[in-house]
Amino acid sequence: MEVTPVQVAVAEMKGLADTFARMSETCYKKCIPNVKESALTVGEMSCTDRCVSKFLDVHALIGAELNSNMQKSAQ
Repeated sequence: MEVTPVQVAVAEMKGLADTFARMSETCYKKCIPNVKESALTVGEMSCTDRCVSKFLDVHALIGAELNSNMQKSAQ
């Protein structure tokens, strides 16, 4: 069975949605322990910024490593 471009796009969107959901949950739990005010504090914003940055950096590193391993396996 051949994979169509639409199937690839749908799979990619599902992956991005899953990554966003996991990142949101992880960073929210870590950086916003309790909601007392309607706006984030400076510390919460800073923590969230660092958390999202690290999460995306790690996600990119893992993706690059998996891609490299797949290319090596294909050879």
